[in-house]
Amino acid sequence: MNLPTLTAGCLALTALLAGPAPAQVTFSVAVPESTPAEAEVYIAGDFQGWQPGSPEYKLTRDGQNLWSIVLPLAAGQGIQFKFTLGDWGRVEKGPRGEEIENRLHRVTGAETLELVVAGWAHGETRPSSQTGNIQQIEVPGFLDGRRVW
Repeated sequence: MNLPTLTAGCLALTALLAGPAPAQVTFSVAVPESTPAEAEVYIAGDFQGWQPGSPEYKLTRDGQNLWSIVLPLAAGQGIQFKFTLGDWGRVEKGPRGEEIENRLHRVTGAETLELVVAGWAHGETRPSSQTGNIQQIEVPGFLDGRRVW
């Protein structure tokens, strides 16, 4: 094996072991006009342990109802996330107040995601529609305290 071939092989191996370089992903989100003026908007996802009010993931107000954050994420990484007002009792909801699935995205590189929050949970308690034998299970360390029933 000659020196140029060996050098090229070492560079390729180094790049493979280093993994993908972080890509700057901008999350730009429009929130409903009903969002309280004093509210702070956060992003929570599988990339940060699903912490709904983590200070490192607080968005910056860009206008009356516009918020944004730039996160370094690996190109090719698949992520799941939601927006909150700091806790799971005030998580984003659908246009009729319904639960929504986690948002999904695969990072393609440096990019801007323009997103819209339709509404927020208000932390109120509603009459339960639960029936049967339902038990809350707490597993230490499971999704940092999310409840499983």
